[in-house]
Amino acid sequence: QLETTQTFHPRVAVLLNITPDHLDRYASMDEYAAAKARIFAGQGPGDFAVVNVDDPLVMNAVASAQSRKLGISTEHRIDGGGGWVEGDDLVVRLPGAPTQPSWTSQLSAGNGSWVTSTLWIISLARNCRSGPGAAS
Repeated sequence: QLETTQTFHPRVAVLLNITPDHLDRYASMDEYAAAKARIFAGQGPGDFAVVNVDDPLVMNAVASAQSRKLGISTEHRIDGGGGWVEGDDLVVRLPGAPTQPSWTSQLSAGNGSWVTSTLWIISLARNCRSGPGAAS
């Protein structure tokens, strides 16, 4: 449905993955990825894109976005701002803020999608609570 939007301006947009689950509606995977990337089209420099940096299709989709990127990863630490797994900790760091563990658990008992979902929820909540220009 994003392909028909003209004035949609989300303050925060989230894109976690691009998988071939809706190819019945699109001619190709590229067309489907372009439709999902439209979530960033109305964003500007004061907005945030929370994206899964472990998915190359997502990173391609967000490449031209004007918004600030908050990455999430289950595979490696995020240098700019975002969330990642470090040992048994889910860690979130907003741009310009100190790194801090957010959730300690037995991650080995959880699955990857649970960890990914938790990371974006924490990143989103911290960003919305902090507001622009706040450190944490």
